[in-house]
Amino acid sequence: MSKVELEITDLAEDDLEEITEVVTEEFAKEDVQAIVKKQKKNSASNVLILAGLLCIGIALYGLYDIYRDYKTSDSIYEQAIEEYVQIYVPEGDAVDVPWYEYAWVDIVAVQQENPDVIGWIMFEDGSISYPIVQGDDNDKYLHMTYDGKEAKAGSIFMDANDNDDFSDTHTIIYGHNMKNLSMFGKLKYYKTQKDYYDGHKYFLVFRGNEILRYQIFSYQEVPDDSYIYQEEFTSAKQLADRLQPNSMVDAKLDISDENRIITLSTCTAADDERFIVNAVLVERYNLRGKKLFDELNKE
Repeated sequence: MSKVELEITDLAEDDLEEITEVVTEEFAKEDVQAIVKKQKKNSASNVLILAGLLCIGIALYGLYDIYRDYKTSDSIYEQAIEEYVQIYVPEGDAVDVPWYEYAWVDIVAVQQENPDVIGWIMFEDGSISYPIVQGDDNDKYLHMTYDGKEAKAGSIFMDANDNDDFSDTHTIIYGHNMKNLSMFGKLKYYKTQKDYYDGHKYFLVFRGNEILRYQIFSYQEVPDDSYIYQEEFTSAKQLADRLQPNSMVDAKLDISDENRIITLSTCTAADDERFIVNAVLVERYNLRGKKLFDELNKE
């Protein structure tokens, strides 16, 4: 299995605002033209000043380019959610809605836009919600959105060697760790926020007329050449037994040989390290088309 070169991708909106503010304040201290006039007898100083201004201009342009890339990517996925995802939100705390009745994703419609879409991942609180694609290799969607646009955020994508029907004992799903918390950027909260796991134990995978429900049982930092990426597993229990001793959480789940495990993989601040979140398939539900969802929304 080839190594997937995920990275922390680059800049959040707050970063751009902070850098721009610092530069603006610096120039406000003394008018640039006044500086040049004072130094026009010293050509060497003028050259240095102009070079410095040029460097600042190039840096700001680069930062703006990154910022614009973020906005483009976010807009694409927000539009996809609006177009393909329907959320059923009950009114009142007394209404008890089963997990499989919260949402519906029209996977067939997404696949008409791009046949490489094999499903949709959605955490049950909606914190992460994206189409899952699979390319012929693990490079195609590193910096390309699900609809074919070039963007640093890329896509959430399944390892090219895995079965696209999620039938493998072990399936790997990759996503960038974006500083604006898009894609898999929020996975870092499992290790940085004490009670985050308690409210984010489950995520769903929509595929066709079926919803798969996974429960997270392990998360940890691993080397980028970890066994998790290199070895094939025919037993979910065997994999779980290797993961759990180093896990940052003890979910106390009894995982059998026949279970199926998904690993969500993203980068960390270290180039040679990855953060993985492991979940086991605990329930599945066949919607038989959109019948169930439509009935819930009858007036």
